[in-house]
Amino acid sequence: MKKFFCTVLAVLFFSSGALAMTPVKLSLFENIAAPPDIDVVGFELGIGARYRSLNGASLNLLYGNVEDVKGVQIGMLNIAGSITGFQLGFVNVATDMRGAQLGIINVIRNSTVFPWTIIFNMYF
Repeated sequence: MKKFFCTVLAVLFFSSGALAMTPVKLSLFENIAAPPDIDVVGFELGIGARYRSLNGASLNLLYGNVEDVKGVQIGMLNIAGSITGFQLGFVNVATDMRGAQLGIINVIRNSTVFPWTIIFNMYF
């Protein structure tokens, strides 16, 4: 059974180009990632990452910089151009947000009420 799950994971990982999606992405830093896709549909795990779009969840130790997020972004520094979902980190920055942020400093640039707050911020 263990071999079966390892085989399925390997097939998904290595065939992501053929499927036009990345179910799991591992990133050391911006251009050091496996697979090197700039679009993630699934889960991204890394130290620091920069890519175009995320549909799913991102967990980065230092920072995550994504143009378009639909899902959850977790890390010390989270930066998103457009996000529909949730950010959790020490510093969260979003240009266009539909969702909530939890962290020490939270910035939502398109918010007309609270463009920045401490602890919690949201905009819908």
